[in-house]
Amino acid sequence: MKFKKAIAAIAAAAMALSAMSTGANAAATGVMDFEDGTINSNIIAFTPDAVIEGVTQSGDEASGVLSVADYNGSKMLKFACTDADSKVIKIRFDVKAMFGDDLDKITNIKMDVICASADGVTPPNWTGGCLQSIGSDAAGEAYPAEDQSTWEGGEYTNAATVVMPIEKKWLLPAKKWKLDAASSTLVFMKWSQSAGPANVDVYIDNIQFLDADGNGVAFAGSAAPAADTAPAADSGAATTAPATGNAPIAIAATVVVLAGVSMIVSRKRK
Repeated sequence: MKFKKAIAAIAAAAMALSAMSTGANAAATGVMDFEDGTINSNIIAFTPDAVIEGVTQSGDEASGVLSVADYNGSKMLKFACTDADSKVIKIRFDVKAMFGDDLDKITNIKMDVICASADGVTPPNWTGGCLQSIGSDAAGEAYPAEDQSTWEGGEYTNAATVVMPIEKKWLLPAKKWKLDAASSTLVFMKWSQSAGPANVDVYIDNIQFLDADGNGVAFAGSAAPAADTAPAADSGAATTAPATGNAPIAIAATVVVLAGVSMIVSRKRK
C-alpha cells in the first residue's frame, strides 16, 4: 500500500510540475496556445474603432470582438466578426513590445487557423489572407516597408474549414523588423470575399515566433505575463482538431513506470 500511495503521489506531483513548466515555457519561448484563457495585452482586434497612436485605419477593417474560445476541444484566439458586409478581419500584434531586443531574432512565424461561419451552417466559401509585417521610424515613415506572406485555404462546403497551418517568412533580410524602429507590427488578415457569408469567424491557435534554428524566441520582460483575461465564447466544432501537447501526460506516465520498476526491485530484495 505504501508503494501505491508513493506512486500516486509521485504521478500527481509530476503532472502538476509539468503543467506549470509547460505554461512557463510557452510564455517564455514565443509560443501562444491560449490554454490559460488570456490574451496578451499587445494583441488587439484591428477594427474600425480601434485607437492606436500614430496608426490610421485603411477603411476596409471588419468590426468584431477578440476573445478566447473553447473550440473543438482546445482554447483558441477567436475574432467574432459582427459586420453585415464582407470586410477584412485584422488582428494586430505589437511585436516590438512583445520581444524587445530579441525582435530581430525572429525569422519565421507559424500559426493554425480555422474559419467558421457564425451561423454554424453556411459554408465559409473561399478563405485566404496574409500575415503582414511592417515597421515605422520616429517620423512615421515605413521602416522597413510592409512585407506580406499570403495564405489560402481554398473553398469549403462545410460550415468550418479544416485546421490550416499558415506561415510567414522573409525572402529579403531588408524586410525584417529593425531593432531601431519606432514601431514594429505583425497583422494577421483574413481577406474579404465576394461570395459566401459576411460573418465568418476566425480561430487561431499555436502561434509560434521562431528563430533561424526553429526555436521559440523569448518574450521580453513583462510581455509574457502582461495579459488580459478574455471571456470564453461559445464552443463549436471544426472538421479537424488543432494539435495539442501531451507532454504532461507523458512525463507522468514515465514517472509511474519508473516508480513501478523501483517497487518490483524492492520486493525482489526482500
